[in-house]
Order: sequence, then C-alpha cells, then structure tokens
Amino acid sequence: PVYRPAPPYPSAELRAGIEGEVELQVTIGGDGKVLSVRTIRATHEAFAKSATDTVSKWTYKPPRVSGRHVCVVVSLTHKFELK
Repeated sequence: PVYRPAPPYPSAELRAGIEGEVELQVTIGGDGKVLSVRTIRATHEAFAKSATDTVSKWTYKPPRVSGRHVCVVVSLTHKFELK
C-alpha cells in the first residue's frame, strides 16, 4: 500500500489486555483505492471494526495486468498485539 496507517487498538480491549487477530478480504480498484473490505474472521468484533474502518481508507499503487488497470482481491491479516 501507498497509504497504510495501522488500525488503532480498541480502547476496551487495550485496557483489558486482550490481543487478537483479524483476517480481511479487500477489493482494490484500478485506481488503487479500496472498493470494499469484508471481515473473514476476527477474534473480537471491536478488532474487526477497527481494522475494517482503517483498511477502507488505505490506497495502493494502481494494480495492472499487461499494462491495463484492473481490480484485484487480496486477503490480509492484522494482529493486535500488546507491546
């Protein structure tokens, strides 16, 4: 991604010391903007919301195949870990 801020740690889960993980399916348009984000799996709903809201604002280098802009679907996993 060209623009990729990290999803914020949900405050209730942070205070409770809860870690987790979210798996997302992301559709990227030919212009590099995220068209849709779908949660595949999440250990907690708050993690899913944080990751989905943030990833929907990411931008990518416009994907190309044989020189033409195309839409692509990618899977990604984000881990919420206490440091």
